[in-house]
Amino acid sequence: MDGDAPPHGEKGRSSLGFRQLFPPFVQRYFTRLYCLDAAGCPGEDHYVLQHVNHLLVVGLAPSHPLVAAQPPPGGGQLRLRFTEEALASQVSGKRKRGSLSLKPETTICVCEVDSPSDADGTRHVLSYDIRACVNGDLVEVNERLVDNPLLLWDERQEGEGWVAIIKASQRATRHLVTSAEYQRRRAADMNE
Repeated sequence: MDGDAPPHGEKGRSSLGFRQLFPPFVQRYFTRLYCLDAAGCPGEDHYVLQHVNHLLVVGLAPSHPLVAAQPPPGGGQLRLRFTEEALASQVSGKRKRGSLSLKPETTICVCEVDSPSDADGTRHVLSYDIRACVNGDLVEVNERLVDNPLLLWDERQEGEGWVAIIKASQRATRHLVTSAEYQRRRAADMNE
């Protein structure tokens, strides 16, 4: 055996790291897209992870005011509640029968933040509607967010902070932007 040959299984791979050889699951199987200014609300951006089987995972983008403010904004109490329609959706079978039909502006859940009282005792409530962003059928909602809304700040978008899983056609994502376009447009907004 030649003493200069790399050990078995390392042929030509010595300069690559583990993450380069084996990217995370989401990087391998999902396309990361973004819905900018969901339902016309400035800055309320959502991410949409699109799987090759047309399932979409929806959550809040890092630029969304709720996420960008660090948990929770203003040090107030945070509540998240899913709409009754979203919770009542009973999906069954391969074709996902019984699911709630969604439009891009459909509210899936509402997140409210109570800010501390002002000097005059006035309390303010910030409310954010988290939307579907695409036409499709609701498959699942992340009910863990009700008990632990701080999961929305999971630094890894592929973590536990997702809001909903939606089954949609390929055409349903045409209005969404790529990661590169998202970065470019949000960087331009910060420079204005």
